[in-house]
Amino acid sequence: MLALAGLAVFATIEEVGCSSAPNVENIGVGSTQEQPLVSDNRGDPARTGVYYDDTNLLTPANVGADGGFVEAPSRYQVIGPIYTQPLIVPNVPLPAGNVDLLLVATTQNHLYAFDARKPGTGPVWHIGDGTFGTAPNIGMNPYNDGGADAHGIDNNPINCANIGNIGIFSTPAVDTATNRAYVVSATGPGGAHTFKLDAVDLTTGTIVNGTGLAILPDGDAGAILAPDGGTIAFNAGNHIQRSALALLKQNGKTYVIAAFSSSCDAPNPFYGWVLAFDVTTPSSPALTGIFNDSHNAPGTPQGGIWQSGAGPAIDP
Repeated sequence: MLALAGLAVFATIEEVGCSSAPNVENIGVGSTQEQPLVSDNRGDPARTGVYYDDTNLLTPANVGADGGFVEAPSRYQVIGPIYTQPLIVPNVPLPAGNVDLLLVATTQNHLYAFDARKPGTGPVWHIGDGTFGTAPNIGMNPYNDGGADAHGIDNNPINCANIGNIGIFSTPAVDTATNRAYVVSATGPGGAHTFKLDAVDLTTGTIVNGTGLAILPDGDAGAILAPDGGTIAFNAGNHIQRSALALLKQNGKTYVIAAFSSSCDAPNPFYGWVLAFDVTTPSSPALTGIFNDSHNAPGTPQGGIWQSGAGPAIDP
């Protein structure tokens, strides 16, 4: 259960899929009150998890006399496991009027917007894997003690039996000034997958300027210099984009920051990458910043940035 400033969100993961078949998941909510803004992971760029606007929504009266949340009988339904943090964007202008949107992303490349004050209703809009692409499955085979790497894991294909699909695996970030949600999705076969960054118009549920606002580079993430004078390339298939996205506004520019970790500690080489994209002009995004946390040790890389799903912290 995740309490979002008065909105108690219950995510029921019936099967953390190692199967490629869609799983129908349920989300129950315990409040129909107007919601404070939760536009990114933990509610603010510093990742404090403190919701300063929540001054009267969570009280002993509505939480329950026993100190525990009461699960509402009404539920939203989604397709696929939920590894991301649900987000709340109040008063989004829609054709029928302003709506408090509950955004939910799943590992099977589905993004949903629900009316946060109408539990049990269908989505206001929904973008599926027909738009984002088929989600990779990195849990195709069980662990193998006779595998090739130091962890005893067969490197081909990647083995993460406890994870499965990694479509939208990181919490999106919302720019409330433009009513856009930024989402990273993975597509393609597990171990040979690629990533893309999309901007979604919250008022219409459509991708801004078509599909694939920016394709995260595969094999060409800029020239990260190695000690031997060579370069280290970004290999998307060796990585997972688990850490939540960060949104940074600076000097009139808007940036989306995405960090990467390994696909189950295999195959090598993998690194901890941080890529920054200038999305000020959606029609011409640009990769403007690159950081590799273990580029000084090409023989022993690793150092993936996982953070249990938390996003990079930005000093306010």
